[in-house]
Amino acid sequence: MSAATPVIEIAHLSKRYRDVAAVDDVSLRVQAGQIYALLGLNGAGKTTLIRMLLGMIAPTAGGVRVLGADVTAGDRTAWAKVGYLVEEAAAYPELTVRENLEVVRRLRRLPGNARSAPCSPTWPTSTAPPCSCPATCWPRSPAWPPASASCTTAA
Repeated sequence: MSAATPVIEIAHLSKRYRDVAAVDDVSLRVQAGQIYALLGLNGAGKTTLIRMLLGMIAPTAGGVRVLGADVTAGDRTAWAKVGYLVEEAAAYPELTVRENLEVVRRLRRLPGNARSAPCSPTWPTSTAPPCSCPATCWPRSPAWPPASASCTTAA
């Protein structure tokens, strides 16, 4: 990547969900050292745009390059050099705690696997997260587990 290559290059990027345009024909070039902020009301498409920049969701149209990597073509080489700060810590609620740990481990290219992470079959009395409960139960939530649920060690 040369000094003239933009760190972010977005060309005619769009994302549609059926009849709703979440992002509509956005084009942007950000050079090294420049600072941009995405401002807008809830539902304006800020998060959708960031997720397309990171390759987390595919655009309906257009293209994205980050640090020279063609994100829309599946190139993830820029991930090790990009940071993304969200307003609140989040996990994928449809995944178990162990699966969420594995996602983070793989994104950070850490050795090993999530199976070596501390885990407790005696949650919620222990300090370690449960092995097979949905991520929404860790950190401990007063609403989890519901009376009908039980946290058991994953196989």
